[in-house]
Amino acid sequence: MKTVDASAGNSELVILSAADDSALCGEIDRLLAFANRIPDARLVDIAYTCSLKTGPSALAVVAGSVAELRARLATARARIASPSVARIRDKSGTYYSRTHLTGPGKGKLAFVYSGAISFYPDMLRDLAIRHSVCRSAFDELEEALAGIVDFSPSNFIFPPASYYRHDADIFSSGAYSQAFVATHAACAALTRLLAEVGVEPDGVLGVGGGDFAALMKAGTTRLDRNRPARIKALHEIYRLVSKAVDHGGLPKTAMEMVILRHAGDADAIVSRFSPADVTLAIDFSPRMKIFSVRPACAEAVSALFSSTGARVLRLELDRPFNTPACAGLASSVKGFTETLVRSGAKCEIYSCATAGRLPDNLKILRQEAAERWSKPILLSETVRRMYADGYRVFLEVGPRGLLTTGIASTLEGEPHAALALNSIHRTGIQQVNHTLGQLAALGARVDISKLLAERGGRALDFDAALSMEVRHESEMRLSRVFPRLMLSEAAPTLASFMAEPKGRGAKAAARAAARAAREGLQLQFLSGATDPLISDAPPTEFTPGLSYIFEKTFRLQDAPFIGDFAYGASQLSYSNPNLRGLVHLPLPVAIEIMAETALRILPNRHLSAIVDFACARQLAFADGELHLSVRAERVSAEDPSVAAVRVQLRGNDPDAAFTRSAMEATVMLSKAAPPLSTAHVRELVRPRSVHWSSRDIYPSKLGLGRRLRGITFADAWGEDGINYRVEVPSSAGCVTFTRLPVWAVNPLLLETVASGFKLWRSHEKFPGAFSFPFRMRRMELHGRLPGEGAELNCYLRLSGVTPRSHLSDIVATSGDGNAVLTIEGWEELTERVPQEYCSVVLQPATCFISSTVPNGFLGDPQTDVSSAIITEVPYSVFERNDDLWLNIMSHVVLSEPERAELADMKGSVSRRTEWLFGRIAVKEAVRRYLKDYHQARWSYADVQIWRDELGKPRAIGAWRDNLAAHLDVAIAHTSQFVIALAAASARVGVDVESTERNLSEEFAQGVFTPEEIELAAKSVNAAQAVIRFWCAKEAVSKALGTGIRFSPKEMRITGYQPDSGRVAIRLEGGWLGTFKDFRGRPIDVTTRTMRDHALAFCFIPSSLFNED
Repeated sequence: MKTVDASAGNSELVILSAADDSALCGEIDRLLAFANRIPDARLVDIAYTCSLKTGPSALAVVAGSVAELRARLATARARIASPSVARIRDKSGTYYSRTHLTGPGKGKLAFVYSGAISFYPDMLRDLAIRHSVCRSAFDELEEALAGIVDFSPSNFIFPPASYYRHDADIFSSGAYSQAFVATHAACAALTRLLAEVGVEPDGVLGVGGGDFAALMKAGTTRLDRNRPARIKALHEIYRLVSKAVDHGGLPKTAMEMVILRHAGDADAIVSRFSPADVTLAIDFSPRMKIFSVRPACAEAVSALFSSTGARVLRLELDRPFNTPACAGLASSVKGFTETLVRSGAKCEIYSCATAGRLPDNLKILRQEAAERWSKPILLSETVRRMYADGYRVFLEVGPRGLLTTGIASTLEGEPHAALALNSIHRTGIQQVNHTLGQLAALGARVDISKLLAERGGRALDFDAALSMEVRHESEMRLSRVFPRLMLSEAAPTLASFMAEPKGRGAKAAARAAARAAREGLQLQFLSGATDPLISDAPPTEFTPGLSYIFEKTFRLQDAPFIGDFAYGASQLSYSNPNLRGLVHLPLPVAIEIMAETALRILPNRHLSAIVDFACARQLAFADGELHLSVRAERVSAEDPSVAAVRVQLRGNDPDAAFTRSAMEATVMLSKAAPPLSTAHVRELVRPRSVHWSSRDIYPSKLGLGRRLRGITFADAWGEDGINYRVEVPSSAGCVTFTRLPVWAVNPLLLETVASGFKLWRSHEKFPGAFSFPFRMRRMELHGRLPGEGAELNCYLRLSGVTPRSHLSDIVATSGDGNAVLTIEGWEELTERVPQEYCSVVLQPATCFISSTVPNGFLGDPQTDVSSAIITEVPYSVFERNDDLWLNIMSHVVLSEPERAELADMKGSVSRRTEWLFGRIAVKEAVRRYLKDYHQARWSYADVQIWRDELGKPRAIGAWRDNLAAHLDVAIAHTSQFVIALAAASARVGVDVESTERNLSEEFAQGVFTPEEIELAAKSVNAAQAVIRFWCAKEAVSKALGTGIRFSPKEMRITGYQPDSGRVAIRLEGGWLGTFKDFRGRPIDVTTRTMRDHALAFCFIPSSLFNED
């Protein structure tokens, strides 16, 4: 694990330049005089002022303070003045060279790009935080892979907490594709940083996956100014490497890194084995090599190398990359490089596969890039060739710095410089400062003024005669005095009803009792009531001081605030405002029920804490109702002054009484009100200002109902937590029988405070983050909870991370700085889903999951058409946690009748998920049509899909009242490809099939005529033509609204244009009997291929069906 120097972020690079060494000494004297006169000047201002003056003679100093800078300058001044000193290069960070290795008329500068093996967790974190150009490379990677369910680049590269980072030396073949693209992003980040300081190479070299970064830097891809194309290329690179790793058919191997004692030892040992057993994969340097070894020979090979005194390290990589075993990957790689490499190079490109310079020929560049995977990496030989071609400075532009050692070893004894822009042994900022300083000293043009200006650097007058006053920015402090508003403790209880009177005056007494009851209820409604959730639930068993058992059916109409906890937006439908998302029994509400029940046993006690809360399973409301069985009993407590009550909640399933409770906790009740407590909060790790207001937070980050939107501001976000301010929500109208419920815990405040964890995870660092609370170790109250409107400062800090969950501690303080509420071990199950899924749940009226087909892809429909395509459905996400995400998404996108249809559906989760995504696609096609052609915004649930008696999907809803033309829809899907179309004034049909589907000969003979089979055979790709033909027939049958109702052979294909994908179909036989208007009228179908799938689109004018 990398050790981080706390002062690393404060170091600055100061570069003094002049025309010659004599003038450089003068500049040093000038700066020394200024620093002695103004010792409290800002170091960043000094660095910025120095960067504005350039010259061939340079001194670079990396310092952490002005005092350190003065000491370094004084020492360097004396050494530069001595002609015997040719070079200064000390580890503390002082660099100078009397003779230059690079620059005008000198040696060349090479950028060397590293590959996947250089990856390590947390690489470049501080650089990405400080420099937006570095951050942009990782943002692009996150965006490119947003749809990959099991891989989040931000979590992989920058683990969420320092104590949950992978060991930096671990490298696994299971994460090879992830490490590959992560390292590529790091290379891109460092390349952009070098461009900001004006450092450009004379040539580039890619090593083991760094080839793509080298090609891009050389300008062969034309991606410099095309961000969408870069993002697409990143996605394709990941897909290409993943496919090679998982489905490339590569044999297992043992990759052994050997550090030789003598350079010639390797040849003698390797010659004892056949190339199939041992082959060279990477030649780093004369004494450092990596071999691919057949697993059966691994022990013998290791033993032989060890016998020579060599050190052998087994890499956690089991694929034989850069060996002839990868020759089969060349075709797929070449297909990608043909689209990637599009122009000549702006600088020289060298290849480790050929150990030489590549010619500026597109065909050769593409071919060579494809074949590198099957050839060993000859780094040592390539470096020697580059040295012979005039290269003297080799700059490793990538993480870790692994290649620099090999280059230095190869050129040992020759005048050169091998530098690493990043090192695992230093922070990113420190290493960049040191390396840029060395480059400047060696003669490279390094202009850091832009980077310093972005960080607030300003020009100083080093020659000012008078001392200037350096004013530091004062810190603005917010007032910690906030108003406190408390509800009255003397809230009236519900009056008891007298026994029914009998005899004379009974009716008058009854009327008086009814009037008193109404007045009591009115007083209760106006003044407030205790136990607002369980006051109307009589006990089935009650032993005062010992136990309390009851059952109750909780209804959302009686406690409407519970609906604000629903997953998803507060409004899912414009046509049905009362439609809610999935509502589980919220943990804060469960805690309130438990606290109210415990106080029924010991009503004169004060609630002090709730400990060991656990949720074993979620309890969902069905049709707005949830039946609960609640059991509370007193248990022993270690502190005799505190009473402990164990409370258990169970649902209404038949076996609930015999199974573990769904939720349980221990409520601690004290004799006196809990005392005030001083808050202790640790500082955030690597904090950054966010300045999120409530408008930034709701609903784009937190999808809570309006009663729960209590976070008013978040000012600081760190790697281990967040600081935010909350306002105690109003309780008015939360329950129907009283205007002012008197809570035991206040579930609204608890949810507002605890939602800080979701707010922390909503940062762009965690795209697609979703979490569900299920455990809490301890919650303590300190004094009385503040009333509505009061403001609290909250501090959430991460306290633990598991592979499936995060734990956090939260402190809520009042205006005087005392803790009001503390939570320890608040644990939430964390999920990562595609970002667009989260967006849809939070904002279903404005967001879409699907993409659209490219322009011209549908042929010429001659009508208004909208489309929706969904690929790579993450079935595993919908199968986890009792189908939780399936239930969440279905409640967000489906209307009530559609929810019932899904609930009645039999079959596997995958089948129901596939059905759901089909509905999502067709709904999005309709919503996109309404938005694009009518500027109308409708949500998913507003578009209801039903199938007519022939099975054709129809879209209905209130939105149809505003359309003049008939809108037809069609849908088709495979397990990993869903497409839907919506078209006006036309019947539309669509079908999709995998191009890898093998249509049996028996099937083909049953659906195609011999003439059709012969027509397909004439095309270049006969197998694909057959798939296209079948899709075309399916698309026509769907447009007709019948499906394959008659013989497919009577839907005859009369023409096929392979270039355009056009298919002509003529109806015969039974088809013509039903659709007489199509006699002599051909039907045109457009067929295409996309993502290894064949698609067919058919549009038939509505006029042929007597439709508007």
